[in-house]
Amino acid sequence: MLRQPCAPGNMGKIRFEHADFCSLSDVFSEQFDIVIAMDNVLPHMLTGEALASVVRSITGQLRPGGIFVASIRDYDALPDGKPPYSPAYIHNADKGQRVSFQTWV
Repeated sequence: MLRQPCAPGNMGKIRFEHADFCSLSDVFSEQFDIVIAMDNVLPHMLTGEALASVVRSITGQLRPGGIFVASIRDYDALPDGKPPYSPAYIHNADKGQRVSFQTWV
């Protein structure tokens, strides 16, 4: 949840970093309104302690009232009910279009 709306032109100031979810404080000193972990970040934690470590790390980087968004995809079920790829999504932007899709092998 954004505390303030973004002014036009400020979207270029988004910072992207590569970090280990088990130790976010090693990369980030600040706290955030939202932390996002998409697809299968959490199932890679193979023990209860590893999952608890990730949850502590994530909640430690959230501002009071911040939210954690996660998705978990059952990749084992995909070959049974899904094609080996997702349909292409066309995203319109100021400078043209972008196409995204996923493949599963």
